[in-house]
Amino acid sequence: MSQQPASLPDDFPTWLAEQGQDAYALAWVSEEDVPPGLEGAGMPLVGESGITRTGADPSRIRLQEITHGRAETLRRWLQTEDGTTHLAVLTAQAGVLREHTPGELAADLLRDPATDEARLTGQLADWFSRKNARAHWFSRENTRAQQGLELGWITAAAAWTCHMRALTSYPPPSVLNPSLERSGELGEPTADLVVSTGLRTADLIDRLERPYRTRTELIEDWHAVESLAADVPALGPMANWLLDQIALRDAPAQQLRAVLEPDLTDY
Repeated sequence: MSQQPASLPDDFPTWLAEQGQDAYALAWVSEEDVPPGLEGAGMPLVGESGITRTGADPSRIRLQEITHGRAETLRRWLQTEDGTTHLAVLTAQAGVLREHTPGELAADLLRDPATDEARLTGQLADWFSRKNARAHWFSRENTRAQQGLELGWITAAAAWTCHMRALTSYPPPSVLNPSLERSGELGEPTADLVVSTGLRTADLIDRLERPYRTRTELIEDWHAVESLAADVPALGPMANWLLDQIALRDAPAQQLRAVLEPDLTDY
């Protein structure tokens, strides 16, 4: 059974651990006031809020509900995630917080013989089609109707790669085809668009995980991430971190950031 406390307990990790071994917290996590990267915490992990990292501010957590078990937790995440604020999945073993990605939960469930695979893939297909529909509606509201269909699936594919990467880099046919059918767009061109977008996004994330990149590579990656971050908020911290890395490389790089983000004057 889910719970919705009026406020976050003072010792949230201990309180969460007391909810049971299979207890998960779904929690909204607000963005950092200080751009990620400046405090030396390293690159933010794509698809995670970073709230369990050393130095993170627990006051950023807003508890949505407590769930029990991976299946129920993933189902509620898929139903509740709105794409505008990061919905984290947290556990606390021995009073230590750990963040899980939805893809990690899905991968664990698919390895469990007791899982109803058809039901699980149906839930994933529903979520994926809703991501497309939401992006399509947003593009229409911003007078980009002609690009709406393509933009919707690109946004959905990028969101899938961020959140479900531990499962697959792009939606498998068991998820993709039902999603396309729900939208009345089942066809090879759209499926190819989704797969190619997923592959490009996964390749971008792989590049970002390399320990060192040249200034030119950082700038190229920033432009790629920034264009997606407008529609996939999970990529926002990564875009900010890349700008920090560009600015910290040398004086010309700092001047570049002043052009890219003229409202930031602390550098």
